[in-house]
Amino acid sequence: MTASLDQDVLDQLFMDARTQNDWPEKPVLANLLEAVWGLAKMGPTSANCSPARIVFVVLSKAKESLRPCPNCSPTPMPGPGSRATCP
Repeated sequence: MTASLDQDVLDQLFMDARTQNDWPEKPVLANLLEAVWGLAKMGPTSANCSPARIVFVVLSKAKESLRPCPNCSPTPMPGPGSRATCP
């Protein structure tokens, strides 16, 4: 493989990227969630020993039902869409 990424791209991915901690209260479109999953599912999962199982939750009532889940911290709750990652 001879192709490489531009330095601007590498900086955006590894030097300038930060964790999003504040979310606007606007809905996330289903096609955007599908596009995100389309990219995320291609990542490595430890030789398929730990495949990702992700559920996107966008309704307030449904997000509240995640609170008792031992694997779900309260951090993702305020945003327009939450995700539960199941082990």
